[in-house]
Amino acid sequence: MFDLEYNANVGFIPRFAYLESMAASEEDVADVREDLDNLSGYVDDQAGDIAVNAEAIADETAAREEAVAALNERIDSIPTFDIEVVDALPKEGVPGTVYLVKEDGKETYSEYVYADGKWERLGTDVDLSGYVPRDEFEDAIGAKADMTDVYSRAEADATFLTEHQDISGLATRDELSEAVAPLASEDEVTELSKGLNDLNGTVDGISGAVVDALLELDSVDEKLAGLAVANAAQDVRIDSTVSDYKKLKEIVGDLGGDVEYAVPGDAKLTDALRKSGTVKLTEDIESATYTGGITSKNVTTLNTNGKTLTFTGTTTNNPGIMTRGAERLTVVGKGTVDGNGRIAIEANGADSVINLSGSTGFFGAEPTYVTDRSGGELIYCYLGTINIYAGVFMNKGVDKGFTLNCYDANYKSGKANIVVTGGKFYDFDPADNNAEGNGTSFVPEGYESVHTTEEIDGVTHDVYTVKKSA
Repeated sequence: MFDLEYNANVGFIPRFAYLESMAASEEDVADVREDLDNLSGYVDDQAGDIAVNAEAIADETAAREEAVAALNERIDSIPTFDIEVVDALPKEGVPGTVYLVKEDGKETYSEYVYADGKWERLGTDVDLSGYVPRDEFEDAIGAKADMTDVYSRAEADATFLTEHQDISGLATRDELSEAVAPLASEDEVTELSKGLNDLNGTVDGISGAVVDALLELDSVDEKLAGLAVANAAQDVRIDSTVSDYKKLKEIVGDLGGDVEYAVPGDAKLTDALRKSGTVKLTEDIESATYTGGITSKNVTTLNTNGKTLTFTGTTTNNPGIMTRGAERLTVVGKGTVDGNGRIAIEANGADSVINLSGSTGFFGAEPTYVTDRSGGELIYCYLGTINIYAGVFMNKGVDKGFTLNCYDANYKSGKANIVVTGGKFYDFDPADNNAEGNGTSFVPEGYESVHTTEEIDGVTHDVYTVKKSA
């Protein structure tokens, strides 16, 4: 036997010293050495392959283990379901459990799961009570295998009609064709339909004309109604004119129309105003004297006649014209009465009445009353009544709040009053002022004060025009 020596790569190999001690030839020893060298190379190659294979096996094993672990993880993540049969659903359920609830009076169950905090029904019941099992069906068919008495569909239909329905009152298709033959053709029907459509169009046109005529009649009715309203309004105006005429006669009296006093610029106005009749200005007048204090019981009309009457006196507390007693003074004519720093016109008699422009129905021209009085009064009533039917009223002074004014105590007791039913007022509202306290109105019911604005010499003024209410 060889004496083997352990080698870490190839295991045990023979010891050459033993071979040499057996007196082998050198040639034998060389052959053995060559064989051993070959064996050693082969062993080295195999050892290398084994190492590579071992590493590949280790990698494959690790990959398999990793795949198995992932698969187990996926398997573990698959939800499992339990099934529980209950008589009624509990308030809350266990996730992953299917609850079967038996339907009342049925042999079926409804399926529910508890998800997201509420119950969800999985499906609906299928009622198969109207069906039979297939084997039962086939047995029933087999029992009828003898088909000698079976009808065809046509025979069955005819038999059914004969046995179960009276068709004596019905017509056959042939009979129907014979009956339809004499009727109009499709083209004839089409032409007839066209003619009918044309006729309908004609009828529609006539209907439209009738509607238009009716609308025109409605328009005529509206116009007649509007004419009736206009006539009614005209009647009201006529009644108002007659009333104004009667009122005017009461105011101015029966003058006869033949008493007129022409007042030139150098005449004394007071003397003329103390006479009954009409005082007509023929020139502009500047009066430095106090033209008030008219105490006679005359009825006088002052026609400004387009002229300007200016008071130049220095006593500002005295008015330009003042009535006393029971005078009736009416001012007309498109002229100007300029207070020039004083009151233009004042009523100061218990029975005194001053009419500014009389009635607009009879006096178209409207006098203008102006002043630059610092105290504010333009037209003043201490005692009596001042009726303002028309005119233009403008205070050029600083204080315009008393353009129209009464003596407070007499106004409150009813002894002094101003009544405004017309006229145009600058920067003073006769329907809402402070002359006799906050909210004073000299405008009676049935009339209104309409506000506008007007620019004069670059200055914007509030303008109030009094008229009858609409």
